[in-house]
Amino acid sequence: MNRLRRFVLRPSVERRLFARAVLLLALLRAALWIYPSRSLRDRLAARGPQPVGPTPEQIGWAVRSAARYVPGATCLVQAVAASILLSRAGRPAVLQIGVAKPNRSTLSAHAWVESEGVVVVGDGEHDRYHNLSPI
Repeated sequence: MNRLRRFVLRPSVERRLFARAVLLLALLRAALWIYPSRSLRDRLAARGPQPVGPTPEQIGWAVRSAARYVPGATCLVQAVAASILLSRAGRPAVLQIGVAKPNRSTLSAHAWVESEGVVVVGDGEHDRYHNLSPI
């Protein structure tokens, strides 16, 4: 009940942004089974930025919160969603992908989004990954 109460007390702008993030994450999760991530991001971001939009912090909150309710919302799905929402809000967005080799037999990857030098989603783990060129 506390989550619902906190959600209802949030500003209406943030509640709408959360709803958009849930829908976008679910659509992206399904679409990434069909399209490569770069192609999908270019198609969705082509709609152009809005004149005034939410802050990167609000977008990060919305995507991270919505990801808890969308099955399979991996770091890549969240990063692409945040990148699209940032672009539509007229904010800079750099989708980063990194790889790490924790031991001889495994390779792991992580995706995150930065806006104006600040990590919007995917923070916490990105420091241990070798950053590939930004997408």
